[in-house]
Amino acid sequence: MNREQKKQLTEERILKVAIQLFTEQGYESTTVAKITEQAGVAKGTFFNYFHCKEDLLCKIQVNSVFEEAKRVMHIQGPMIPLMKAYIQELATRIKLNRSLARAIEQGNLSSPQLFANQIKQLNQINEALTPLFAKGQNRGEIEMNLEPGQLAQMAVQTYYGVMMSYCYNQGDDNLAIQMALSFDLFFKGISKGHI
Repeated sequence: MNREQKKQLTEERILKVAIQLFTEQGYESTTVAKITEQAGVAKGTFFNYFHCKEDLLCKIQVNSVFEEAKRVMHIQGPMIPLMKAYIQELATRIKLNRSLARAIEQGNLSSPQLFANQIKQLNQINEALTPLFAKGQNRGEIEMNLEPGQLAQMAVQTYYGVMMSYCYNQGDDNLAIQMALSFDLFFKGISKGHI
């Protein structure tokens, strides 16, 4: 195994342990020390891969987007219901409360490094979503008036709009419900015959 493969495996191990701990004990209760102990790596090793715990969470979210997008691309059936389920899965994978959502957004906006990482990750998310919208258009489910890349960007804007609204104590306390309602409107708006 070469050096790059070892690095990849170490990063994957840290991510896997973090997801497990976030799921079992919540994001706030999970410390970098717990993650590194469970992953069998030194704290310094963690910081070779991630700047902080928030950076790790962003990486998990981006990985989730890619995994789910690949899965959805290979499922037969109407795209809009699949994409709605996909968004719902992303919104519920890591349980966020308002204070945690605020902390993550504050971290992303206050750190130049995290801000740059977030922009990079947003571009990656757009790239992952674009083929899904193209497939929906090819199947005649989604209007052709907008390019798939524009639709992907609008979906990301909707997602982050809901997140910001949630951070400002707007809407339902359940983030998944807010996402479901907002994306229901989004998909109705781009469905064939609605634009």
